[in-house]
Amino acid sequence: MRTRVIRYNPRRRLLRRLGFGLVLSLLVIGAYLGGHWRAGVERQLGMNEAAVLRSQLQRAQDALAEARQKLVSLEAGAQIDREALTQVRAEVADERASVARLEHEVMLFKGLMDSSVRTRGMALQGIELRRDSRLQRYRYRITLLQRADQQEDLTGSLNVTILGKDANGAKTFVLSELDEALEGDSLSIGFRYFQVFEGKLELPQGFVPETIRLKASARGSKRYSIDREIDWTVIE
Repeated sequence: MRTRVIRYNPRRRLLRRLGFGLVLSLLVIGAYLGGHWRAGVERQLGMNEAAVLRSQLQRAQDALAEARQKLVSLEAGAQIDREALTQVRAEVADERASVARLEHEVMLFKGLMDSSVRTRGMALQGIELRRDSRLQRYRYRITLLQRADQQEDLTGSLNVTILGKDANGAKTFVLSELDEALEGDSLSIGFRYFQVFEGKLELPQGFVPETIRLKASARGSKRYSIDREIDWTVIE
């Protein structure tokens, strides 16, 4: 066994320590700089990605605003079309009602000139019921006329009652309760040849009409009266 004697050199030992510290410091600095550079790169990538997302979001918002504007325009156009269609339908209905009224009056004049009819005085020519565009709403027309060798002015009143039933049993309504345009329980009679009562009535929900009762009283040189009950019949 051989023994080796190493000469103690404090200067070399110090240099070794300084070299080790320098290498360690360089490694730490390199790691820090590398991390900082990597963080900067990732931050830049994140900023670029955020910019792309913001651009896509802005395009999506612009597309949504454009779609909403188109929807508003389409809804406005559809509303105009609906209003125009409703107006046209109303005008057509009014024209049809006018034509029907004129045809009815022609028929009445022909009836007044019909010498084969023996009934004299005030008479009920008829009542018509036509379904309106709304559920439970109807157009009605009641016609009174005077048949005489020499017509005179008649004045009086007409009472119209609708009889039917609902869930609670029998129910009765006067015409003014169903036609908001009317005032008072009776209609005023005043004519020489004929008189037509027209309007719209709306039945309550659940009410089923069965008959219509008409009571009329008028006076000229004589007193006339009518008391009729007619089945509820709708002209479709």
